[in-house]
Amino acid sequence: MTERNIALRRALLKAVVAIVLIVAVATVMLALREGIYLPRAFMLVVLMLGGNHSLLDLPARHADTQVMVTFLSMVRILVMALAAATILDFILRQRLPMLYTRRSKRMQNHVILCGLGTVGYRVASELQRFDTQFTVVELDASGPFVGQITEQGIPVLFEDARKTDVLIKAGLERASAVIACTDNDLSNVEIALDAREVRPDIRIVLRLFDQGLASKIVNSFDIEAAFSASALAAPAFAAAAVDPSVQDSFYVGDVLFVHSTFWVPAASSLISESVWDLWGKYHVTTLSFTDASGVVTLHPGPTVHVPPESRMAVVGPYDQVQRVQADHGIIDPKARVKHESAPARRPDGFGPLSKQ
Repeated sequence: MTERNIALRRALLKAVVAIVLIVAVATVMLALREGIYLPRAFMLVVLMLGGNHSLLDLPARHADTQVMVTFLSMVRILVMALAAATILDFILRQRLPMLYTRRSKRMQNHVILCGLGTVGYRVASELQRFDTQFTVVELDASGPFVGQITEQGIPVLFEDARKTDVLIKAGLERASAVIACTDNDLSNVEIALDAREVRPDIRIVLRLFDQGLASKIVNSFDIEAAFSASALAAPAFAAAAVDPSVQDSFYVGDVLFVHSTFWVPAASSLISESVWDLWGKYHVTTLSFTDASGVVTLHPGPTVHVPPESRMAVVGPYDQVQRVQADHGIIDPKARVKHESAPARRPDGFGPLSKQ
């Protein structure tokens, strides 16, 4: 049972209890105020909840009774609204999976995204940028990003992705990949293994918090990719803290690569260098130039020289990116940050290789 169903049942139970208490209080009040036999008073209260006041000569009754009848009329409206909402919710919960199944059957070579939390939503946004068909499996129908995804017409199945039949309903047999990025490591592993059992050839991508577990999963279960959020974020956090020019960072083997942006003043000797010169001398790739007016030149050609008074974006080994800045007066050579190469890393990118 999902959290949404549990919450709905609790709300309905509270509503039923409240109605029972209202009927009981109204029955006792009617019996005491009007001297009506208790079973008959109960019958009159039930009839009034149904909208029938004909058996009770209301103008001749006590003022408290008249107020109570008015209150019961309001309760009747609330009861009808609650009943309508419950019936509608039941119909939608039965109908929406059917509509979802019909839509998912039309998909071929799509991606199944399991989990729509903060990371899942960002993954969904990136999949849209790749112009890739995908479908979402999310347990919590009241999640913070559900509305934004459904408004964009992306099919969402509100069920537990750990169940094999749910993955099949999401089109596992026709999908190209499964991304398991719920906020629970064991759930993600279970989703991956269930998917692999049905489709041994499908590509599996895992989000795992535990860096060690990610490495073991890749090596032991033939999973294509298992990403530890903390391992991916650590280099970026550390580099950005010690060098304000660093926008992003990642490891290639044991070498730290960075995406760095910095301002090139008019007096810098860097303006005499071409894109090809920077690559040949420093093995640094130039991504873009942004002039003072904000105009961006992406992927400048090899013969293009660095324009003065522009913001330059490059990517390359961190020590080489610092050399570019130090050699051309962007930073003080004495201010260069030392960075030791990491020990050789596993092919999956998690943790050092063990010595044989």
